[in-house]
Amino acid sequence: MALLWAAVTRDGIVLAECGEDTRAGEVLKLAKGILKKKPTPGWEFDRSGALRAVKFHIHGRRENGTEICWAMACVHDSNLDSLQAKGFLEKLAFLTEPLRETRQWLEGGTLVAQDSFAPTLLQRMEQANSLGKTAMISSQVNEVKDLMHSNIELRTPLHTCTPSGNVCAH
Repeated sequence: MALLWAAVTRDGIVLAECGEDTRAGEVLKLAKGILKKKPTPGWEFDRSGALRAVKFHIHGRRENGTEICWAMACVHDSNLDSLQAKGFLEKLAFLTEPLRETRQWLEGGTLVAQDSFAPTLLQRMEQANSLGKTAMISSQVNEVKDLMHSNIELRTPLHTCTPSGNVCAH
């Protein structure tokens, strides 16, 4: 259950990315596929086997009036809830908002923000993965607690009897 790759782009130019492809090139293949999809308002999705990709677009205008399209994208394994992946990208959108106003992000070329932003991107991915595992464990613990509570209720007698066994109190 993990985010495997993430990137921030401007008009199709990858400004920063991070992640590892431990799946024989499948992660990068899916990443390239999701980045090639034509930008539309909102979310884009793609999948390949046990991998999923999500991309979120933010459309805007530069000071000179030309359109600009920012995209936050990630690839994750299918065990990660898509809501967690979407939440990660939404946080990335908020985190990059002030950076998207800088000259470097507005005009820079491929990987212009790699040195400055990739470490932050990697840290956020690791946090999301850690929180995802914690949420999964917490959910499993709650399920076990509910099951134990149900078992206790089933074993609790509906009435109790006096030691003599003759009179029962309800």
